[in-house]
Amino acid sequence: MASLSTLYGRLQDDEHPAMDRLRRDAQGQFVPGVGPVPARVMFLGEAPGAAETRNGRPFCGPAGKVLNEWCQIADISRADCFVTNSVKYQPVNSRGDNRKPWKSELEVHTKYLAAETVLVRPQWIVALGSTALTMLWLDLLGDAPKISDVHGREIPITGRYRAARIFALYHPAAVLHNEDLVDVARADAQRLGDTLRSTVDA
Repeated sequence: MASLSTLYGRLQDDEHPAMDRLRRDAQGQFVPGVGPVPARVMFLGEAPGAAETRNGRPFCGPAGKVLNEWCQIADISRADCFVTNSVKYQPVNSRGDNRKPWKSELEVHTKYLAAETVLVRPQWIVALGSTALTMLWLDLLGDAPKISDVHGREIPITGRYRAARIFALYHPAAVLHNEDLVDVARADAQRLGDTLRSTVDA
């Protein structure tokens, strides 16, 4: 079976136009997933931001501090989890600011995320925000559920990720931009912890 380093090498060599654009806009700064392999829990975010691109690690900036807090609330060790993003390069607009990944950029990454999960073998994928949900639903009929409708609970899924159970949380960056979500997100993190403990032998 291929290793993560082999998989990431293929991704960085991918010449698809959407990947080329991302790579060029991010000045070639690739941000791999990090964590143990295998891992019971995989956190799946959207894309690297500026801090992540500088440091080459996912969720190491302000959003990462929020994720760390949620892990404490859930009583899980982030070091025991695999943390990755749907897109491995920072998407930026013409001014150099962060933007959401385009659908074509998600589509070109989807086979790599699927291979990543085969290697990591998570029992749980924690989808952080709407883009992560979109990524998980790309090969399915119909639209992904809205994060505002499903946050704080497990979501049934079919398709290529059916080997794992899916739990939805808001993206940590959403809390940084909307203080009304702070308490909601903390309660969701508590439910995540409760769910993981109740299914430890499942």
